[in-house]
Amino acid sequence: MTQSDHENDAQLSQDSEQHPETMAFAPYKNDHQSMQIGELVFENQTDKVIVYGDIDIYKNEKGLEQALKLQHVFNAIVDELQSAQSNGTLDKAVTKGVNVSEQTQTSKMVDNPFS
Repeated sequence: MTQSDHENDAQLSQDSEQHPETMAFAPYKNDHQSMQIGELVFENQTDKVIVYGDIDIYKNEKGLEQALKLQHVFNAIVDELQSAQSNGTLDKAVTKGVNVSEQTQTSKMVDNPFS
């Protein structure tokens, strides 16, 4: 990544901190863009968006701001995937092993054993 890319990413992160509604993170559009919300990092690729790290969302103004940013990013990802699906460009191949539809995907709420 060039110095210019780092400066653009820093500006993007700063812009998204100040104006989440005008965030320029464009999922699946390039291989160099990333952004961070809390310690949660979103890395852009043309075939995937990589998400790693963690975030503590407190019940306060900053927590609300972070939650809205996360909502905006995930809405952009979903919008791009739905658009690709509707225009027939959604990749049907599975990159790592087993197709998700062949797995049983479940989730449930559990009490925090450490609280």
